[in-house]
Amino acid sequence: MSLTKRYMDDLAVVALWAASAAFWEWPAVRAEALSPVFVACGELAAKYPGPDLVAALLTREAVLSYATTRVALREAEAA
Repeated sequence: MSLTKRYMDDLAVVALWAASAAFWEWPAVRAEALSPVFVACGELAAKYPGPDLVAALLTREAVLSYATTRVALREAEAA
């Protein structure tokens, strides 16, 4: 598998895990669900040349996915 394909797959997985953490009702539970996602970002990044950069990019994707999902959920609740 090429590095580009693996990276795109890893981005998708991290985004999915982070988005699923956003569905928990209580903030403490959401934080607990996000913790392994951030650990996974580092573990997945270790496979790449330049793992520090890849870890930052995967973490960024996780944060954006989580935040986007939380905003969508809040807007749905308000409607």
